[in-house]
Amino acid sequence: MFLIFGIQPMIKRIGVTAHDRTCSVCGRSGPWVLVQVRTWVTLFFLRVFPVNSKRVLRCPHCGAELRVDKSNEGELLADILLEVEQ
Repeated sequence: MFLIFGIQPMIKRIGVTAHDRTCSVCGRSGPWVLVQVRTWVTLFFLRVFPVNSKRVLRCPHCGAELRVDKSNEGELLADILLEVEQ
């Protein structure tokens, strides 16, 4: 029997920051993107169950990520312009 399994990250865009942030990696400033990254176990390229989930702020210029912890999630979410799913 032949099984194809693996893990795959699924990225969902939540919103962008209302104010510009300066990246510590590239030094450029701009509105950062808040995304939720969920890692799934896949079987025959179908998602079976999630393994890991995290929220990160991503620099639009270089792609550097800043992890959003539970301690700073409230203040960062107040600065996020949420996008409405259609």
